[in-house]
Amino acid sequence: MADARLTDLPAAGSLGDADLAPVVQGAGVTAETRRATMLQLRSAMHAERDLHVRDFGAVGNGTTDDVAPIQAAIDAAAAAGGGLVRLGARRYLIAAADLDVKANVTLTGGAVGGQREAASYASAPFALVVDPARTIRMRRGARLDGLAVLRRGLTPPTTVREAFAAVAAFAGTAVTVGSGIGASGGDGADTRIERLLIIGFDRAIVSDYNARVQIRDVLGDNRNGVFMSRAYDIARIHGVHFWPFVTGNLPGISLVSNSIANITSSGGLIRVTTSAAHQLATGDLVNLTAVGGVPNANGRFAVTVISSTVVDLQGSSFAGAFTSGGLLHIWSNRRTGRAFVISDTDVGEMVDCFAYGYDVGFEFGTATQAPQAINCSVDNNNAVVDPVPIGLLIKGTAFRTKWIGGFMSSQGTTVRVETSSAEQHHIVGCVVNGGNQKTLDIASGALTVEACDITAGASITGVGNNCVLNIQDAAQNLTLIGNDMRSATFSAQSDAALQKVTLIGNRSASTAATRIGGGMIEFSTLPSVAAGPTRRMDIASDGVLTLRRRSTSLGARMNFSNIADSATNFIAIGAGPNLAIGGDSGLNPNGGLDLGAAGNATLPFSLQLRRISTTPANGDRLGQLQFNGLNSGAAEVTFARFSAFSDTVTAGAEAGSVSFETRQGSTLTERFRLSASGTLTLGGPLVLAADPAAAMQATTKQYVDGQFTERRLPSVVFAVATAITHAAHNARMLVANSGATLSVDWTATGDGFSCLIFNRTGADLGFTLTGFTSNTAPSNGDGLTRVKAGGIASLFCFSPDGGATKLCHLTGAAAA
Repeated sequence: MADARLTDLPAAGSLGDADLAPVVQGAGVTAETRRATMLQLRSAMHAERDLHVRDFGAVGNGTTDDVAPIQAAIDAAAAAGGGLVRLGARRYLIAAADLDVKANVTLTGGAVGGQREAASYASAPFALVVDPARTIRMRRGARLDGLAVLRRGLTPPTTVREAFAAVAAFAGTAVTVGSGIGASGGDGADTRIERLLIIGFDRAIVSDYNARVQIRDVLGDNRNGVFMSRAYDIARIHGVHFWPFVTGNLPGISLVSNSIANITSSGGLIRVTTSAAHQLATGDLVNLTAVGGVPNANGRFAVTVISSTVVDLQGSSFAGAFTSGGLLHIWSNRRTGRAFVISDTDVGEMVDCFAYGYDVGFEFGTATQAPQAINCSVDNNNAVVDPVPIGLLIKGTAFRTKWIGGFMSSQGTTVRVETSSAEQHHIVGCVVNGGNQKTLDIASGALTVEACDITAGASITGVGNNCVLNIQDAAQNLTLIGNDMRSATFSAQSDAALQKVTLIGNRSASTAATRIGGGMIEFSTLPSVAAGPTRRMDIASDGVLTLRRRSTSLGARMNFSNIADSATNFIAIGAGPNLAIGGDSGLNPNGGLDLGAAGNATLPFSLQLRRISTTPANGDRLGQLQFNGLNSGAAEVTFARFSAFSDTVTAGAEAGSVSFETRQGSTLTERFRLSASGTLTLGGPLVLAADPAAAMQATTKQYVDGQFTERRLPSVVFAVATAITHAAHNARMLVANSGATLSVDWTATGDGFSCLIFNRTGADLGFTLTGFTSNTAPSNGDGLTRVKAGGIASLFCFSPDGGATKLCHLTGAAAA
């Protein structure tokens, strides 16, 4: 080739490894031009330089499988003793095999962020799109940094149905530290996982049998979050945040609450009809709240879809009768797994971690030794009133848990302890918000809660006080020190369990100090002078509650506050021996007493006045209601009294009566008595408004004649087909004009019906009978079945034998 200038040469295409290039080596007289391949040039230039996956053929278009070139870059770095392998701001598909980040190699990208508009991650940069059958495997001393790890097939939901489907599709494990669960080689020790976004997997990060693993600044939305087991040298999890990025904050998708139109029984299951189409599929989970009349309907259920507005609640049991109200919540932000699980780990450390929407937020399991959670928090959706979620679960042989700071809120049970260890667990300086079932539930083990705000959560429809501290028989103890407990109430499996609660220096709803110990709970108030506390209430070891006197002149008193938190009603013992129930003289002087709680009472309220005497006698007064007031001299007087008596106490022949007495002058006198036989005895005249001029006895013939012979007989006039009813025609004159016909139904007239019929139709008037013993014609000894034209006859409906025979009888101006 002839000599030519460089500008005269054709432009080179893409250079391959085997292409040649001139190289001038040496200087001065020793300089020599030699040939070199592009591979030789790159090897020399790239020595000790960070590697980039594109140099090994990675495409990064999200659809071409890039696992082989990325693995080649990692292998090259590993062969050099370790190094940095970079990804561009692209999307790299990992499908044919696991991606194995080998020892001392860092696979890194850049900033990826978390929540995205419309929950779309199609353009997330620095992304590894991992098939759910594959995982990213971390070896000893490896590091994963600044990447989005997205499950293959992830699509943003635009409807409730798509949101449920998106969550149901969560599958696979995003990142596996070491060889996996059950491996004992510890070949993932000293791994660092940092600045990741992990979306769409069944499990985000799994580490088993690896020491000193560090997981930092990770965001994710997966069915389960971090699983850490058998980390026998301190593992550190910092700034890890699990939140429903796939479905959260999508209007009309994240949470849809349908009002309930009806609830019925379906073969014993609860069948729910919603007021609008529900978009559910069989197997979906829903929550029902504030259902009236069918209490078993409130809770979490999987559904069987019957129609677009009807579902059956799987595993439910129908009881009651639907009244009104209720919501069916379709909540796609629910994650049925566990956000953080630490088990068989020495002093695991969690700092600034958060979980939202999980069935279990934080779980410290068997053989977890002194785990520490510092400024960690867990939250859920309060509105759906889900009874299942647990904020913090301490279980198995876990011991010496330390939870410091942060908050726990909106769970079914906020904290549950069920450990067999004899060691104590501690929660310090945390906001422990009430769960809709229980705030603290100590099934077994021991818990100390110190300097915390133990508060009720936001008001939940259909849920009472949602700040319940519960202790069971198998628990060792519950110690509460210096907490704000103004909202808290206690429950216990037994009296013996309650004795395991110790309260020291807590802030209650009043100025009272509380102490539990020695089989006795004491509530005391502090005096204004240094004379020691005054005992106000005791709960003895046998469960007896004693409210003590207020002073030497006043007995115990219990106040009740209204919705404005003003003490408007009270139960008290004053200077006398009787128990008084009344309204506060200033705030509620006319306060009444309602017997029977508001709500769905399916049976009448029962009030019993009892006299249980070991020597009962005839004529004993069993109970009495006295009606008292003040006279003009300010003396309290009984003005009337209603009483019940046992007239006969012989077993098998008991008899009783009631009596009403009124005061006239200085004595109470019986005015009437209703005996066991039903006889009413009056002690005075009966004066009726119909004859106000004379005080006549009701049983005199003069009164009866005067009242009933002078009454006008009402009439009903008609000229059309008429069905006779008791309400419209009994004891009346029926005037049947031309065009009238008559029908009689036993169910509309019944036993004890009578009327007069004046037939003005111009022809004999017959009847159509229904429901009688004989439906052909009215009965009559002379064989008459119709009312004669122009005549008046009496019609009777009755049963001569108590209902077996049902007769319609006609008498008077009748015709055959």
